[in-house]
Amino acid sequence: MASDSLSVTSTAELTVDEDISPLTRTLRILGWTILFILCLVAFTLKKLPEERIKNYVQGTITSLLSEKGISFEAERGYLSFGWGISYIMKGIKLTVPNVETPAKIDEISVTPSILPLLIGQKGAVVWIYSGGGKMMINASMKKNSLSLAVDSSALDLGKTGVLPVFAGIKGAALLNGTAKLTGDPMAMNTFTGDVDLKLEKISMDPQQIQGFSLPKMNVSEAVIQLSIDKQSRVTFKNVHVGKPGNTADDIQATITGDAILGRNFDASILNARAKFTLSQNILTSFVLIDALLAQGKLPGGGYGYSLTGPLGNLGSAPLAEGNR
Repeated sequence: MASDSLSVTSTAELTVDEDISPLTRTLRILGWTILFILCLVAFTLKKLPEERIKNYVQGTITSLLSEKGISFEAERGYLSFGWGISYIMKGIKLTVPNVETPAKIDEISVTPSILPLLIGQKGAVVWIYSGGGKMMINASMKKNSLSLAVDSSALDLGKTGVLPVFAGIKGAALLNGTAKLTGDPMAMNTFTGDVDLKLEKISMDPQQIQGFSLPKMNVSEAVIQLSIDKQSRVTFKNVHVGKPGNTADDIQATITGDAILGRNFDASILNARAKFTLSQNILTSFVLIDALLAQGKLPGGGYGYSLTGPLGNLGSAPLAEGNR
């Protein structure tokens, strides 16, 4: 009887195994394979000398930034094995020649995307924390196609000091919003996507830009909402600076129109119209500015100009009567 029982059990088990579909069996094998690779990668990274990883990562960043004349330093860097494997750097400092104050970032966390590596796609999620705000950058690269997603929440550009380093402007602003772009980084005209960014509490310190002495300026907000279609056309959905009727804004402007992306920035073609007003603070500081802009004066106040041509050699003209 015991033999008969064993025979029945073995037959039942055999029947169950035969009932498993090829797809289910393949998925199981794939699942175990992925789990094995993840465990292997985690174990390998856990055993790697942390100092060697630090030198490699920060050395790579230093090499890339040095090509643009920017020096990079981090007070400390270490591996973290929380939700995924991350390399965390704290106390980052970026220095540019002829810029007095270096940019300072509290923390940068880099988490590589492991699963996409199985299909030949490189990527990482980068978190930037500074001044009580944060920014997430999710980037992936497959062959010549870059996918980029950015999500910023109250990132204080003033406390980080990135404006003088990357824009040559001394000032501050809070950055909020999102951007999603896909394309070949070597060809700007291949990109598609959407941008929805907002700068708040914008202030500019007194400074000289291209030989002009600028007074201290304040603007409540600046909004950039645009979309890029498959024909490389950039549509300005909502681009404005300052709030209408807000007398505290030193600049109020709206920009409408579109652009056609070229292979690089200078080759892109702009076809836009700009209407703007300047506060008495600016008009007083630039005694000749009203005379210089006189041709573009609008009947209701302020100025209006059309901006056309390649960005590398942009032309401007007073708005035609029908566009005023």
